[in-house]
Amino acid sequence: MRKDVLRICVASNLHFGQKDTDYLAFANSFISTVNGFNKKEKIDFLVVNGDLVHDDSKFIMPVRDKLNELDMPYYVTKVNHDTVDEKPWKDCFKTEFNHEFVVEDDALIFLNTSDYAGAYLCPDLSWLKDHLEKHKNARNILVFMHINPAGETKFAAECDEMLNLFSSYQNVRAVFNGHDHEEDGAILQKSTPFIFDGHIGGSWGVNYHGFRIIEIRGKDKIITYMMNQDKVINKTKT
Repeated sequence: MRKDVLRICVASNLHFGQKDTDYLAFANSFISTVNGFNKKEKIDFLVVNGDLVHDDSKFIMPVRDKLNELDMPYYVTKVNHDTVDEKPWKDCFKTEFNHEFVVEDDALIFLNTSDYAGAYLCPDLSWLKDHLEKHKNARNILVFMHINPAGETKFAAECDEMLNLFSSYQNVRAVFNGHDHEEDGAILQKSTPFIFDGHIGGSWGVNYHGFRIIEIRGKDKIITYMMNQDKVINKTKT
């Protein structure tokens, strides 16, 4: 039987290992808060949407060990500050850079948006097209990619072909971005919502550390809102 509510947490920009920041305290606060939320409102799984570490691959295993303290399954995306090749990333997190997860009638797609040196990239469009087509009959497709492809924020990339691809699949309900620490709202581009979640670590961005909750309710309703500790910051519907 399908659940009445599928609840996902998405958070970005942990920057574990960034010098001159209390990155361990940021991580502990995030994990404690999410685990506390989970006791009240069950989270089915969590996505850490890029910049898990800060420019040093030696922190990949320690951040994995820290994230394993979460009380729910989690998935990750790799991006510009996660300076690691695909093999050690796969050894650590058991996924390719581009991967997918299907739960009931919903498909979640996770995309890499940078090279090893941190240059911003448009995702692998061939891979993406194949997987959007594969899930064209899914109830919802949610896409998680760290760097915004719509060219509308300070640190976005411009991926016009990708925007056209998203708009050609009506069940792509939203694309979730991190990267822009100053963004915690939504941008609509070619009928696709691009939704941000501020930051849970790092030394810059919106003036709170927060994460986003996504709730898929029934056949055609998705509600998403930001959390700062136990406080709801905003709500939007898609």
